[in-house]
Amino acid sequence: MAREQPRILVIHRRSAYTELVTLGRNRRIARLVREGHPAGRQMLDAHREHLESLRAVRRALDRLRLRARFLHRTAGLRIRDDDLVVVVGGDGTVLHVSHLVGDAPVLPLNSAPGSSTGFLTVAVAARAAPYLAAAVAGELRPTLLQRMRVELGGRTITDRVLNDCLLSNACPASTTRYVMRRGRLAEEQYSSGVWVSTAAGSTAATHAAGGRILGLTEDRLQFVVREPHQLGPHRARYRLVRGFVRRGDALEITNAWQPAVVYVDGPHVAIPVAPAARLRFSISDRPLRLLGYQAAPRHRG
Repeated sequence: MAREQPRILVIHRRSAYTELVTLGRNRRIARLVREGHPAGRQMLDAHREHLESLRAVRRALDRLRLRARFLHRTAGLRIRDDDLVVVVGGDGTVLHVSHLVGDAPVLPLNSAPGSSTGFLTVAVAARAAPYLAAAVAGELRPTLLQRMRVELGGRTITDRVLNDCLLSNACPASTTRYVMRRGRLAEEQYSSGVWVSTAAGSTAATHAAGGRILGLTEDRLQFVVREPHQLGPHRARYRLVRGFVRRGDALEITNAWQPAVVYVDGPHVAIPVAPAARLRFSISDRPLRLLGYQAAPRHRG
């Protein structure tokens, strides 16, 4: 970001209020808001906080005499030439943007801290100015969050998984059957699915399923079998129920004869896994470069 006018891209989410009420997509939710229902009030409060956060980011950019593009629609977007990507939202928005960003540094700002989870954000958007100034000046050292590569049938389907993947039967109520392999050890398993997470994702579903919380920048993946069970009284106990995958190694899972699905960073990306197809999980060569975690920048008036 050495040039006088860096290329800055601001990606922000649209609030649930905008999506469901303003755009008229859910009349029942709109009625809750009109009637003052607690759920409706919470949605409206989060909406107002989000809008004020966006205004604060715009004011900060104007004060610093910086130009930026603002986007909330990102279908088909691949971020290549921007010097700085500013995310205004919560963890869900950061996860979404992580699939669009290659090597550009990302400054994640929480737009609704009163209601939004912000584990991956570094500050509230209302206090964006010092972080923007420090980012443009090159004063924020990036924190590298390792992402995950997922291959299906020998083809890479993504190398930008920031949190986790869940492999399960295509019918969530049915048993997931597969063969898991790590190094020389392989075993057939029956369970309700397998979580595979990065260090950044270890605090979420993987931890809830019995995994360990890892340091944010640890260079390894973690897997946890969800609700493992043996069929028949004489089967040995599974050995590959929990474990880690270091850089250069991989976890391989071959689906059995029923259709399965691998969910990537939440419920919105679901990739079908055909019977007998093989999945491979490993550490990506493209970490996400997040700014602002090392230390808060000096105040700039």
